[in-house]
Amino acid sequence: MSTADKSKSTKILSSIPSLHAFDPDTTTWSSYRDRMTFYFQANNVTLDPDRKPLFLWSIGNHVYTLLESLVAPRLLTEPELTYTHLIEILNKHYDDTKNIMTSTYNFFSCYQKSGQSFTEWKAELYEKARRCGFTTSCLATKPIDRAVRDMYVIGIKSQKVRQALLKEEDPTLETAEKLILAAERLEQDVRHFGHPLKANDCSVDKIQNQSSDRTHRIHNHFRKSHVSKHYNRHDPRSRSKSLSTDTARTFNPCETCGSNKHMRSSCKFRDYICNYCTKKGHLEKVCRQKKTEQLSTKHITSVAKLNALNSSTSTSRSFDSSSMLGLDVNGSIITFEIDTGSSHAFISKSDWLRIHSPTLSPSPLRLKCYSDTYLAIIGECSVSVTYDNQVYRLKLIIVQDAHPPLLGLQWIRSLQLDLNRLIHQPVPDAHSHIVRSPELDNILQKYRHVLNHELGHCTKMKAHIELTLNVSPKFYKPRPFPFAYLDRIKEEITRKVTAGILERVDSSLWAAPIVPVQKPNGAIRICGDFKVTINPHTIVDQHPIPSIDELLSRLRHG
Repeated sequence: MSTADKSKSTKILSSIPSLHAFDPDTTTWSSYRDRMTFYFQANNVTLDPDRKPLFLWSIGNHVYTLLESLVAPRLLTEPELTYTHLIEILNKHYDDTKNIMTSTYNFFSCYQKSGQSFTEWKAELYEKARRCGFTTSCLATKPIDRAVRDMYVIGIKSQKVRQALLKEEDPTLETAEKLILAAERLEQDVRHFGHPLKANDCSVDKIQNQSSDRTHRIHNHFRKSHVSKHYNRHDPRSRSKSLSTDTARTFNPCETCGSNKHMRSSCKFRDYICNYCTKKGHLEKVCRQKKTEQLSTKHITSVAKLNALNSSTSTSRSFDSSSMLGLDVNGSIITFEIDTGSSHAFISKSDWLRIHSPTLSPSPLRLKCYSDTYLAIIGECSVSVTYDNQVYRLKLIIVQDAHPPLLGLQWIRSLQLDLNRLIHQPVPDAHSHIVRSPELDNILQKYRHVLNHELGHCTKMKAHIELTLNVSPKFYKPRPFPFAYLDRIKEEITRKVTAGILERVDSSLWAAPIVPVQKPNGAIRICGDFKVTINPHTIVDQHPIPSIDELLSRLRHG
């Protein structure tokens, strides 16, 4: 290049206005690359040696650092790395069409957003369709195969199978089906090997008596020791590891406090008195009398469900009232006990007479009790059950002996019972009740504007936010949300607008993105991310907070 050309190029480069940096979050690489080409043409920059420094100076720190890592171990200052080579490297890195299946999934998942006009949505659809390869795919001439293959990716449940499909750039229908079958077989094999069957393991049923816990612990200790010794014969390192483990666990559980870190003779709780049996020598958590009474009570309760020989009234008293449910059966109230261990609902013959003796039909079922005895079934009938202002037609089993009515899984599913509410809700005390007096009614009526479920508000002052001087408004675009949250977010915004919490505006200089938080009950709480907008520029009123000693000192003479 001659001296005149160099001076001319230098003059051109010094007069070129600056170009903004590339931001992958706001624009695509293809758009920025085309704008860079037009930028060079408009300013008559045609030589690669002139384009390269101007391009590297304009792309910004983030992309410059990325480009350094992409060309490593070479340096960007090397003359062999021309402007054309750098563009090819970034084309390969930011290629949006390198996976047609991912682009197709994004296309079919693109729904019109809230507040988005049809023209904007149409432009977004065309932009996403441009990357789907509808005319360049290997299945471009087979639209049915293309649709089925794309549906495999969109509708399949297993995330691991979807990952196996997305590893392929543009597979055929046969290749996609082979990948799905292979991934499913691999997943089944992994689950199989996740639970290996050990030849040295043996199962021992837990015995419900006083020494059951100790017997179970001894069995587990024997099994672990036996397996450890089996491997120690072949590996000296495992022998030393086993010896150190046995040394660390030398003692059996202490019968005084339950710890396995010391012997009972050296336990510091030897002289303590149990809070349950008031005997000396152990703590309440290892009290044998307490465990024995709990086991015996549990045994009697479980047996009484199906083997009560007395009247159903005396048996029902031993049950917890939280597991009982009264239902209207054929116009009569029958109190059932909720039993998820039974698949059917049944009542005794005396209760069958109370519900006006509906017509019976033979039943092919056989009901077996916990004691391995069978109940004498009279038959089954269809009854009308009223629950929660709805009428159901359900099947009921009638037995011969006097048994408490049981409500099984079939009725629980049909009635759609909320077991958490029925079983775990607090049972009100029979001796406590609320007394309504005229004085209480007058107070509730006088302050009804406060004692209600409506949204309260402050009427004494109007809040405002003080900002620093010369602050520029900031408007942030909304962040992407999971598709499962969109409907609930819209419902929550509508509810707050209706309640007067939020106000709809057409335009604003300030805008902060929202952060949806899912509550335990599945509802959505909408929070504003103001740390990116007004929080850094807010003037906070600094007030000293009095300590507890200062407050008590003020209240001393109050």
